[in-house]
Amino acid sequence: MIYIVIPVFNRLNYTVACIESLLLQSSRDFKIIIVDDGSTDGTINVVQKNFPEIIVLSTTGNQWWSATMNVGIRYALENEITPDDFVLSLNNDLVVEPDYLEELTNIAGLYPRSIVGSISVDISTRSVEYVGYHWNAYIASRRTLLQKGLSLEAIQQSHDFLTTSLLPGRGILIPFSCFKAIGLFDEVLFPHYAGDHDFTLRAKHAGYELIISTRAVVLSYVKDTALAAMGKLPVSKYLKQSFTSIKSPLNIMTRYRWAKRHAASPHLVYFTIDMLRISKSLIMNILKGNRG
Repeated sequence: MIYIVIPVFNRLNYTVACIESLLLQSSRDFKIIIVDDGSTDGTINVVQKNFPEIIVLSTTGNQWWSATMNVGIRYALENEITPDDFVLSLNNDLVVEPDYLEELTNIAGLYPRSIVGSISVDISTRSVEYVGYHWNAYIASRRTLLQKGLSLEAIQQSHDFLTTSLLPGRGILIPFSCFKAIGLFDEVLFPHYAGDHDFTLRAKHAGYELIISTRAVVLSYVKDTALAAMGKLPVSKYLKQSFTSIKSPLNIMTRYRWAKRHAASPHLVYFTIDMLRISKSLIMNILKGNRG
């Protein structure tokens, strides 16, 4: 059984599209757990009315991603999950093909002590947005596993799966045993961004392989994210929000906590290199007019 945990805050149309794509799956051995973090657009009522088979949980409205995920995972752990089951972390702004769960479990069956992630594809352009990367724990660099610009078809023809340094939470299949081994997402140090990377890296240190199934594809609304909305602000506000907003992956405190926990070099050295790198990237994006 796969327990699909989807954290939700508004964007009802995305939630419905995500649910509808899951209900078309060729594999039927799953349950969906929606965890609503204080939505004001009627999400709970609509989901309960139109999809009565779905488990709907609610939180206070200030839980952010990691804590909201943990609410759904705890429900599964305390109520129904067995040692042979999985949790699938999935965001509501994703839709999947009918064979998605089947492809994830195919790889999980071959590598039982693993977390299996997904390829992310822009739903509008069908360009590949994420296919894993190498992370350098000494100098804070990330290098994509494959050359940029490859089509999904080319990747699938060349690779059934790839191994990666970290996995994002946008479609990762996690075995029950992993939670017993390392606990849940760290909602204190990494309440929003980096909670997924921190969890998967801790799992890797505990002996779990991090694998991407090239045939498990999530279709993502790339242009409609908090980061894209931030890019529309005036430059001064854009810079401030980039470094201070909890919704930003460039948040200074998040990156400092990451360096302190995971850097292989002295954490202040790693953190300084990291901030110099992302500051340079931000400036270049501003100069090029590319802040999305």
